Amino acid sequence: MTTPRSEVRLIAPEAARRVPWRNGRGTTRELAIWPPGSELARSDFEWRLAQARVSEPGPFSDFAGYERLLVVVEGAGLVLEHGQAAPRQAARLLEPCQFPGDLVTTALLPQGPIEDLNLLYRPRSVRAQMETVRLGMRSARSPLALGHTLVYAPTQALVVRIPGEEQAFELPARGLLWACPSRARAQAPEEFELRGADALAAAVIVRIEALASGEPAA
Repeated sequence: MTTPRSEVRLIAPEAARRVPWRNGRGTTRELAIWPPGSELARSDFEWRLAQARVSEPGPFSDFAGYERLLVVVEGAGLVLEHGQAAPRQAARLLEPCQFPGDLVTTALLPQGPIEDLNLLYRPRSVRAQMETVRLGMRSARSPLALGHTLVYAPTQALVVRIPGEEQAFELPARGLLWACPSRARAQAPEEFELRGADALAAAVIVRIEALASGEPAA
């Protein structure tokens, strides 16, 4: 029997926990939070991935000490207005953008409501990146992080194959696959495989790794 080299869990859409926004203007579907037992309300988490619907213009919650990575997964996009602190950002469909969690930011919706995927992380302790892959009806390979790899299916179901796992994982639309290395996994980059079965199939991939001792924060 092949020894699994990653610990993998699937979070179905209905299993995500609904959590109020810090500013009280809406709710998120909390997909993953680290470390175990941490809470958004206590701000004791290293990182948190959540999905939310933005139905009207308004301010983002303040998250001092965190960085945001955000991608629109449904709708025409939004505009991030940062006042005089930073240039305005256009967040288009499946194009990730990044900004500090304590930046005074307002979401504008020039073409109506959207849904987004939002990662909050502490840049002093972890590095994170977010990318999107438009799969359609094809396969693609992508590197696993040495820390956490999260794969979100925004539109259509996906099939995901992880090195060392005997079975492929069927990821439903709006579901999340969360892989982190087991002790048996070699400390070297490996690749996993994604496969779409619909012309609209896409994936959002998030990689999170702890900063090494003495390594400068980004």
